[in-house]
Amino acid sequence: MGGKNEKEIATQEEETGKASQINLVMSGLEGEEDPISLVNVLHNMKAQYRKFLWLMLLFAVAGMSLALLGHQLNQQPAVVSSVVTLNYEVDGEMVTNLTAPDGTELDLAQFTSSYVLNNALSGVNLSGAISVEALRNNLEIRKITTKDTRRQQELISGMIEGNVNEAYEQASEMELIYQNNFLVSLSNGFSERQSRKKVNLTQEELQVLLERVILSYNEYLCHTYADLQLPGDEFSVIDYKSLDILDSLDQLSTGVDNLYDYCESKPDNMKTYRSWRTGHSLEDLMRSLRTVQDVDINYVRSYVEYEAATTDVESILTKYRYQLREKEMEIDELKEKIATTNDILSTYKNDSVLVSSQESMTNLATGTTTKYYNDLIITQTENYKQLAELSAASEILSSRIAKMEAAQTEKVSEEVMDQVEGVFEDVQRLYRTINDQMTEISERPFSTNYIDHTAAQGKSESFLKAGCRNMLIGAGAGIAIVFVWWFMAALIPELMNENKTGETKETVK
Repeated sequence: MGGKNEKEIATQEEETGKASQINLVMSGLEGEEDPISLVNVLHNMKAQYRKFLWLMLLFAVAGMSLALLGHQLNQQPAVVSSVVTLNYEVDGEMVTNLTAPDGTELDLAQFTSSYVLNNALSGVNLSGAISVEALRNNLEIRKITTKDTRRQQELISGMIEGNVNEAYEQASEMELIYQNNFLVSLSNGFSERQSRKKVNLTQEELQVLLERVILSYNEYLCHTYADLQLPGDEFSVIDYKSLDILDSLDQLSTGVDNLYDYCESKPDNMKTYRSWRTGHSLEDLMRSLRTVQDVDINYVRSYVEYEAATTDVESILTKYRYQLREKEMEIDELKEKIATTNDILSTYKNDSVLVSSQESMTNLATGTTTKYYNDLIITQTENYKQLAELSAASEILSSRIAKMEAAQTEKVSEEVMDQVEGVFEDVQRLYRTINDQMTEISERPFSTNYIDHTAAQGKSESFLKAGCRNMLIGAGAGIAIVFVWWFMAALIPELMNENKTGETKETVK
C-alpha cells in the first residue's frame, strides 16, 4: 500500500507540475510580451561599431560638403566696394586731393543725390525692385586721409594721451586733407519701407548696380564741370544781303571774337588735341580765326569804307560819330585818372628801414616799397595800355568818318558783295570745323572720364562665420542618419530572436 501510495503521489506531482507549467505560459501569452533586452541591442551595436564608425565619419564629411556646396550656391555678398580716383587737372596740374575741377572743395554728398541715384536705377534689370531711398541707405563713402594728415593725427592723439592741454586745441583746429581717391561700398539687403520687404541681390547684380552709380556720378561731374557745350552759331543768322554791309561785318567780327574766346576758354588738353579726321587742333583753328579777323574782315571793311559801299551813309555816319564821342569821353576820363596816379606816385615816400652795423657803429637808412606802391605802378601800366587801345580805336573811327563824308555815295557793287560773301563763307566753314572738333573731343576719355574706378569687388561674410553653422548642421545630420541606421541594425536581430521565441512558446502551448 505504501508503494502504491508513493506511485500515485508521484503521478499526481507530475500532473500537477505540468499543469503549473501550462498555466505560466498561458499567463505570459495573455499578458504583455517580455521586453526586448537593451543589453543585447548594445551588444549587437558593439559587435559592428567599427563599420558604423567609418560610416558615421563618411556621412559627416558628406553632410559638411553638401552644406558647404549649398552655401556656396546660395550665398549672397554682404557688400561690394570700389576705389574711385579723381582724374582731371586743376590749374594745369593733376588733382591730388578732393578738389573739384573748378578749384573748390569736391562735394561728395552729390554721390547719393537723387539725380545720380535715379540715373543709376533707370533701365537696370534687377531681381527685386529697389527705391532711391533704399539705395541711398546702403551706400557708404569713406574718404582716405593723406599720410601727413594721418601722421599729424597720431601725433596729436599721443599728446592727448599724455594730457597735454595744447593737444585739444590743435585737434579742434586741425584741417583734414584727403587723397584724391575714396572708397565707395554698397551693402546688400535693401529694406523697402512701403512693402516692408528686404531685397537681396546676387553678386553680379550688386556689382552692376555699384558700377552704374559710379558712372552716373561721373556723368554728373561732366555736366557740371566739363563745359562741353558746343559753340553757338552766330553767323547763319546774319543776313548780309538785306543788312547794311558795315553792320553785317560788325556782327561777323563780334561773332568771330566770341568764337575765339570760346576756344580760348577750353583747357590745354582740349586745345592741343588733334582730330583723327582733319589733323587739326583747336589751337590751329584759333590761329585761323585770328587771321580771318585781322586780315580778311578788316580788308573787306576797309574796302567798303573806302568805296562807301553802303545803302545808308547818314545812318552809318551817325553811328560812327556816336562811337567816336564815347571813345573820346573814355579817353578824357582815363587821362584824368593817369594824371591823378602820377601825382600820387611823385609825392609818395617809401617806408624807411634803419639798418645798424655793430662793426662800424653807423646806422644806414634804406627805403622799401610797399604793396600799395607796387599796386599803383601796375594800375598805371594798365591805364597807359588802355589809353593806347582807345586812342587807336578813336583814330580808326575818325578815319572811317572822314572817308564816308568824302565819298557821299550809296552804292554796293557786285565785287563788294562777292568779297563779303567770301569772308562769310570762310567764317562759317571755320565754325563748322570747330563744332565738329568739339563734338569729337566730347567723345574722348579725357573729357568724359572725370574719375577712374576699380572693378566692384564682392566681400561676403568670413568662411567660419557664414559656413560654420551649415557645416555643423550637415555633419550632425550625417551622424544622426548613421546612428539611426546603426541602432536599427542592432535592434532588428533582437526583434527577430523575440519573434522566434514567441513562435516556440506557441508551439509548446
